[in-house]
Parts: sequence; C-alpha cells; structure tokens
Amino acid sequence: MAPEPLFTLYAYLKYFIKAKGAHGLHSPFLFELYNQVIVPSKRKPNAQIESLRNELLANKNTIRHVDFKSGRVAQRPISHLAANSLSTPRFSSFLVRLCEFLSCSSVLETGTNLGINALYLSTAATVKKVSTLEGNPELTTLARQLAHQVGSTNITFTTGLLADTFEKLVHEAKPELVFLDADHRSAALDTCIQTLIPHFPSIQAIVIHDIYWSRDMHVYWNSLVNDPRIPLTVDIFQAGILFPQVNMEKQHFTIKF
Repeated sequence: MAPEPLFTLYAYLKYFIKAKGAHGLHSPFLFELYNQVIVPSKRKPNAQIESLRNELLANKNTIRHVDFKSGRVAQRPISHLAANSLSTPRFSSFLVRLCEFLSCSSVLETGTNLGINALYLSTAATVKKVSTLEGNPELTTLARQLAHQVGSTNITFTTGLLADTFEKLVHEAKPELVFLDADHRSAALDTCIQTLIPHFPSIQAIVIHDIYWSRDMHVYWNSLVNDPRIPLTVDIFQAGILFPQVNMEKQHFTIKF
C-alpha cells in the first residue's frame, strides 16, 4: 500500500489538536507511561547506534530494496533508505523505554530494515532477546553486519515473508512486546493481530508503526481501538499502542509525543 502524504498531513493536524499531555491523563498507568516513557524519550539517544546511523546516511553503495509497504522493487543507495525509512532517534529511544517500563525480556519486531530499531531494542535493560523479521535478505545481511559491528549478541535475525514465518516466530520468541513495522496493509496487519490474539495473556504491548500511513492503515487501527478484547489503546501519531493486559475498563487515549 503506497503512502498518502496529504492524508497523513491532515491527520496530523487533527491529532495535534486532540492530543493530551500529562494534565489530561487521569489513569495512573497512563500518567506513569507519559512521564516515564514518552517525556524521557526526548533525552539523548544511544551515541554508538547513532554513529552507525550516520555511516548509513553517508553510504552510497546500492542495495536491492523490496518495499513491502508500497510493493516497489528497486536498487537504492543505502543512504536513501537510511534517510527515508529509519525511525527517528527519539522514537527508537521511546521503544527502549517502553520495554523497560513494562519489564519486557523478549521482543519481536517485524520489518528489520537496516536494523537500527533492533539494535536500540537490544540495549533495553530488561531485554534478553530481540527476534526480528525481514523480507529482504540483503537487508537482513546488512543489519546482521551492523549488529556484529557493535557487538550485539541478543538479536536473532530471520528472513521471510510474514505469511510464512510470523506465526512460527511468535511461538518461538514468546514475546512480551511486539513491534509491527513491516507490510503496511490492513490485511497483513490483521494477519499479525489475529496470530497474536491467543498470546494476549503474555503480551504487555503491541506497537503498530505508521497508523496514519494511509486511510487503509488508519481504518484498521480504528477497528482495534474499538475491539473489546483490547482494554487500552494509545495513539502517539507515529504509532498506535495496544495494551492487552491492562486492568481497566475499555479506554482510548490520544497522547502528545
């Protein structure tokens, strides 16, 4: 599914008006989440990983890139991929703090890309294992090289399509946090969510990246917001977060990030 920039811009304006800060959060869990995870994400990011990001931004070598978000296949400079597809340092730091806040030891990521988020997740104090899935073998190889370069030993890389590998990975990884950032189509996302539902009792959070990527993505996100099996959903614009285990009546919050 191709991105829809005008839809995303319009959606951001609505989000900006609606989003709450700390004073609008009456739930103790949400108040702590805001103050311990969202606000601290403004702190200085990981210097070693950001040095790797700078290397990628300067790397003019080309790589065969299969964009499962849009369906396009092309030879692209690594610098182009780094500039256009990597999460921001602030968002990557947010993922680390979310893992630590929820005391997650096992994390599953879909959409390894160049491996920056996997590296960040691997540095979380509570995380013992990161399992990351990528459909493009050339990207997997590069991400594995970067992990070796910084001495990261708790990341397991898998190459394969979501439909073929995701369910097996879920059973093997037994994740407490899941970060979905691969195929940005509602059908693919629904496949992931339906696979995860039986594992809700052990999953602390599911982070869905780019919920405003397209109308298709956002319509599906709204269906999750209204799903009675998920007691708490949070919109931080860059991502939507599902909390399957929080003990509260069904609620949804849009929070400033």
